[in-house]
Amino acid sequence: MMPSADYNRFAWAFLAPDIQSAILNGRLFTLAIAALEKLRAIPLNWDVQRRLLGPNYPKVDGVVRAPA
Repeated sequence: MMPSADYNRFAWAFLAPDIQSAILNGRLFTLAIAALEKLRAIPLNWDVQRRLLGPNYPKVDGVVRAPA
């Protein structure tokens, strides 16, 4: 079964809170958001989500940082 448009819209609700905050506050690199949009399904495990974002995710010492 293919994900529906509703799934694609609501899947973002299951992102880790710090990733959601970074998106809403404009602190997440465009490449990271593009990487999330390419996923067919977003993993529910927050650590896996952060690893998928890799170097595009500006997280240092457990705190999301604004890009320099």
